[in-house]
Amino acid sequence: MTGQEQAILGILLMTDGYISYETLAEKLNMSTRTVMRLIRSMETFLKDFSIMVEVKRRSGIRLDGAKKDLEALRQTLELEKTVNYTANDRILLILLELYQSEEFVKSYYLAYLLNVSAGTIQRDLEEARLAVEKNGVMLVSQRGEGIRLRGGLHKGRQALAKLFRRYLDLRNWSAERQDMVFLERLSGNVRKELLEFLDMQGLYRTYKLITDFDYTLTDSFLQEDFQNLVLYTHILLHFPKLKQIFTEDGKNLRLDTEAMYPRICEFARKVKKEEHIQLNKEQICDLLAVYLSMRSNESLYTVYKYDEDVHHMTLELLEDMEGELGKSLTGDRELVERLGAHLNLMFDRMHLGTMADCSDLGQLKQEYPQIYKIIEKNIDAFSKRHSLFISEGERGYIIIHILASLVEQEEENQRIRAALLCMSGIGTSRMLAQRVKKRFPRIEIVKICSAADFQEEMMLADDIDLILSTVKTEPLSIPALFISPMPDEEEFASIGNACEKIAEQKLRLSFTGNMEMERKEVQYQPDTAMRKLAWMEDILEGFSCKTLWAKNLDELYEKTAEELFRSTEKRRKFVTLMRKRGEQGCVVFREGMLLLHGRMDEELGFRVYRVQGGVDCISAGKSVKVEYVVVMVAPAQASSELLDLFSCISAELVQDEGLAEAIEAMREEEIFRRAGLLMSRDIFH
Repeated sequence: MTGQEQAILGILLMTDGYISYETLAEKLNMSTRTVMRLIRSMETFLKDFSIMVEVKRRSGIRLDGAKKDLEALRQTLELEKTVNYTANDRILLILLELYQSEEFVKSYYLAYLLNVSAGTIQRDLEEARLAVEKNGVMLVSQRGEGIRLRGGLHKGRQALAKLFRRYLDLRNWSAERQDMVFLERLSGNVRKELLEFLDMQGLYRTYKLITDFDYTLTDSFLQEDFQNLVLYTHILLHFPKLKQIFTEDGKNLRLDTEAMYPRICEFARKVKKEEHIQLNKEQICDLLAVYLSMRSNESLYTVYKYDEDVHHMTLELLEDMEGELGKSLTGDRELVERLGAHLNLMFDRMHLGTMADCSDLGQLKQEYPQIYKIIEKNIDAFSKRHSLFISEGERGYIIIHILASLVEQEEENQRIRAALLCMSGIGTSRMLAQRVKKRFPRIEIVKICSAADFQEEMMLADDIDLILSTVKTEPLSIPALFISPMPDEEEFASIGNACEKIAEQKLRLSFTGNMEMERKEVQYQPDTAMRKLAWMEDILEGFSCKTLWAKNLDELYEKTAEELFRSTEKRRKFVTLMRKRGEQGCVVFREGMLLLHGRMDEELGFRVYRVQGGVDCISAGKSVKVEYVVVMVAPAQASSELLDLFSCISAELVQDEGLAEAIEAMREEEIFRRAGLLMSRDIFH
C-alpha cells in the first residue's frame, strides 16, 4: 500500500460520516481524479477486512464495516506507520514519492507518511535536494503549494537511474533470485516499497531484452555503466508518468547522425515487438546518449587515474563512513591526501595484476572489531558501486589509514596544552611540572613562566588550553586554576575536572564549524582597542533576554532563528548549521545551559533565552534538559578580534558562577553589565 493510500484511509477512519472527494483532494493536495483512482485501487485491500467504500450522492464517501473490522484496519495502518526509518530510508522514500507525483506534495503529508516531525522532514528535504541537484534535477518549493521535482526529462531519468543504482547490484542476477539485487543499505520495509515502485518483473524483462539483443555488453563495459543502461532503459520504457513531471528538451536529437544510431533503432524495433512499446526519435536519441557515455572494460584501471577523479572517490568513501563512525574524516586533509595516494597506487597495482599484502589485518580485526566491521562494510559497498575488486590486502591498508586518523583525533581531543605560572618560574615550577605530568599524561607542559613575565596574549598565541598557577591572577579568558606548589588530592581532582571540560570544548567549540578548535593568531596593532570597542558596542546594542516556547530541539532552533533573522533564507541556513552542530553533540556549558554559536553572512548577535519547560538534547553522550540558551552569531568573515570578545564570554560561563547565575535568574541588566566588563577587560588587558 502506498503512502497516499494510507493517508486517504487515515482521514476516512478519523471522519464521522461522509466526506466529499473534493475535501479529500484538498486535504492531501491531490486532484479529485487521483483520489477517486486511489480509492478504486484500495477496494480489494479493504475486502480483506470486510470493509466497503460507501458512496452517497451529494454527500461523499465513507467506510462501511463492522466496528471490529474498522479497528483492525486502524491497527494495521498504525503498525505500518510506526516503522522507524533511518535518515537514509526517509530520503529514498521522499524521492520515490516525488517521482510518482505529478503535482506538488506538501511537507506535512510527508511527515504523516514517515511518522516524523515537520522539522525532521525539512532536514531530510534539504538532503534530498542536494542529492538530486548533483544530477541536474531541481527540488523546488512553492509557498502554499508544497514541493515537487523539475528539470529535463532525460536528466530526470538519469537521476532516477543513479538513485536505483545506489541500492541495487544487477551482477549475477536471475529470475529466481531477484532478492539478491539489493545492497545491504535498506531496511525490509523500504525494500518492499522500492520493489513495488521498481516493478522487478519489468526490470528483469528489460535486463533480458538488452542482454538478448547484445550479450557482449556485460563483458565489454564497466559494470556500473551497464547497470546504468539497464536501469535507464527500464525507466524509459515503464515510467511514462515522468513525462508529466519533467519536460522534454530534445537536446540529444542531434545524435541521430552518430554511427550507432541505426543500431539503437534496431533495438527500438525489438522493444516494439516484445514489449509493444513504440519509442519515438527523441527517446531513441536519449538512449543512445546513455550508450555513448558507457566506458569500456579496457578503461577499468585507467578511468580513475586522474587526480580529480581519485580525489572525489576518496571523499565519497570517507563520507559514507562518517555518519556511522561519528567522526570527521573528510575534514582531515592529511587523511584525504594519504588515502588518495593509496588509491592511486592501488589502481596501478590492479593494472599490473599485483596485489598488496597486509600482514596486520588479523590484529586490526581483534583490536578494533566494531570499527573494522563498519569500515569493511562501507568498502564493500564502495567496491560494488564502482565495479572494483579490492583485495583483502588493499582493504587492510585502507582501514589502517582511516584508523590512524581516528586514533589521532582521539589523542588530539585528549591532549591538553598547559602552562605553569609561578612566582619566579625557576624553582618549584619544575617540580610541579613533573608531578602534573606523572599524574596526568594527557597534559603537555609547553610553557613555564614567572609572574613578572606573564602575558596572556602570548599564551593565546601559543594555543594554551589551561594555565596552572601558584600565584593569584586576574580573571583570564583561558581556563586557569590556582594550586599550591605541592598539590593535594583535591587540587589534583580539580585539574582532572578542568581537563575533561577542555577536552569536550576542543571537540565541539568552534566558530569555523570544524570539529577541532582553531585558534587564530592574535595580532596587536595600535588601533586594535578602538576596533574592539566598536565591536563591543554593536554586540551590546543588539543584546536582549526573552522567553521561548519549544517542544523539542528542532523547534528551538527554528524559534531562535525567527528571533534572530528576518530573512527566511538566513533562518534556514542558521537552522541547518545548528542541526549539524547538534548531530556532533550539543555544547552545554553547565547543567541546563546550551550555547548556540556560528558565523552567518554579515550578522552579529548576542542573545539569551529561557526555554519554557525545557527541551532534551545530547551532550557528551548524555541526555540533558536545556532550560537556557546563549546565542552568539558572528559575521562569516569575522576577525579574530571579534571572536576573542565572544570567547571571553563563553570562557566566563565555564569558570565563573556569577554570569551563569545572572542568566538563570534572567537579570538582563546584570548580564549586560557582566558581558560589558568581560569584553572591556579583554580589550584593555
